[in-house]
Amino acid sequence: MQENLLDSPDLHGRLCLSSCILAELLRRSPQPAGTGQLAQVAGHAKDEVEQMCKHLVRHGLLQASAGEGGEGRWQLAGDPAAMTLADLFSALLAPADGQALS
Repeated sequence: MQENLLDSPDLHGRLCLSSCILAELLRRSPQPAGTGQLAQVAGHAKDEVEQMCKHLVRHGLLQASAGEGGEGRWQLAGDPAAMTLADLFSALLAPADGQALS
């Protein structure tokens, strides 16, 4: 049984972070953004942003590329007009690295 996304503080936080990341990447499109840039815009720690970006890559919403100093760089994986909220919700409701959602 799936959780209600908005009733779960964890899932709600992940929705807010992922939406902020996607909005910034859309703003910069087609140019990629570094993890540090996204963390600054989102107001979250770099490791938290990187973890979310990797999750979104695994679910086909982002593409990753190496940046300077080994920092990850991220960009949208496809046409933003083809991306739906259902795609984002599906990614957020999927377990991260084999872990069950809390």
